[in-house]
Amino acid sequence: MLDGTSTVRLSIALPLLPDGSEPPKEMADMLLQFESMGLEQDRPVWENLDLTVAPRYTAEDANVLAYRKFCERFLLSRRS
Repeated sequence: MLDGTSTVRLSIALPLLPDGSEPPKEMADMLLQFESMGLEQDRPVWENLDLTVAPRYTAEDANVLAYRKFCERFLLSRRS
């Protein structure tokens, strides 16, 4: 049963440095920290999202509609 919670896993892939060595772990840690901070800042938006509101899209919202269509395939309630 779905309880309304989500798990977010952050991962990054960094290219090797020009000399062929791995990038410093601190760089990856910093990037992950900033990504985590961004998700936490968005938390109030997602926790208060009203899915009962009927959207009123305009022609300028083509990118939003395309993104929503892309995301629909990840909704658990629509999987068969």
